[in-house]
Amino acid sequence: SLVDVSRRVDVSSDIINGRVEVTPQGVIGNSSNGTMEDSVVVFAPAMTWVKSADGEAFALGFYTVSGLTMTLPEGRSSPGAAGGFDTTAEQRFMTTSAAYARTIADGLSVGLAVNLNYVDFHSNTITLAGVETAGNNQLDSALGGGFVLSAYQRWQQLSLGATFTSRQWMQTLDKYRDIFAGSP
Repeated sequence: SLVDVSRRVDVSSDIINGRVEVTPQGVIGNSSNGTMEDSVVVFAPAMTWVKSADGEAFALGFYTVSGLTMTLPEGRSSPGAAGGFDTTAEQRFMTTSAAYARTIADGLSVGLAVNLNYVDFHSNTITLAGVETAGNNQLDSALGGGFVLSAYQRWQQLSLGATFTSRQWMQTLDKYRDIFAGSP
C-alpha cells in the first residue's frame, strides 16, 4: 500500500509499562520468596520516511520489533538464589527496512523490503547444567537480515493485501551459546 501513501515522515515512540510477575516452582525453583515482581518503563522508537509518485514508492523505516527486561530481587532458581544469579534478562530486537513498491496493473501493486536486523542481549540466567550462563550478564549483540514480499490490490471501496516475511537470518550471540541453540 506504499503506492497510496503521500510523501511523508512519521516519528513515534511506544511507551511500554512492562511488568513481570514470577512465582518459581518445580524441582529447583526458588519458592522461598513466593512471587517476585519487576516493572519498568521502556521507550520503543520508530521512524518511517516515504516518497511516492507515479505509481512507485520508496520507504525507509526503523522500528523496535520486540524486547524484554526483567531484574528480580532474588534468583528464580535455588542455585541462582544461592549463587546470586538467575535474576536478570534484557533483550532488544530492532529492524531497519528499505522498501520499494510499484503499481503493475489497474490497482495492483507489488513490493519488496530488505531488512537489516539488530539484537542485543544480556542475562545472568541459569543454564541446563544448573550454573550461571557464560555470558555473565555482559552485553552481546548480533546482526541479521531478511526480506518481505507483498501484493496489494485496491478497488474503489475495498483494498486487500498479502505479505510474506522470510526467515530473519541472524548471527549467533557468542557470549550466550550455552543458553541459545543456534542464532536468536
